[in-house]
Amino acid sequence: MVDTSVVSILSTVRDRHRQLREAVVRELQGDMRVICPIVLGELLPWLDELGGRRRKLVRLMLDEMESLPITDRTAEFYAGLNWRSTAREAGNDQWIAARALEDGIYLATADADFLEMPELDGRIIFFAQEKILGG
Repeated sequence: MVDTSVVSILSTVRDRHRQLREAVVRELQGDMRVICPIVLGELLPWLDELGGRRRKLVRLMLDEMESLPITDRTAEFYAGLNWRSTAREAGNDQWIAARALEDGIYLATADADFLEMPELDGRIIFFAQEKILGG
């Protein structure tokens, strides 16, 4: 499952981020075509701020992704997790993590907050932008 940070990377049109985008595409190999409504909710306001070319690219990408719904089962799964995370993570991050954990899928992210969640140990594909971009 991809989060907002990965969609942002995949949709970048800046030449200086080409290497990061290529690394994400290479790692995901088209297998991470899953998103959840929480991520969509984070992306929709952002879409309105994008220029036409990038907005079109993101919309096409989102149209190709399967959306995993947040259900009563997800809520029960979320409530049943013994969150050992620090208070630093936003509630949205915990819902995204719960959705990935519910189906036992990997979460692709460039958001270091997810690394603070021990519940996700072994379930993250993390893209350290500074490492890839050499910054």
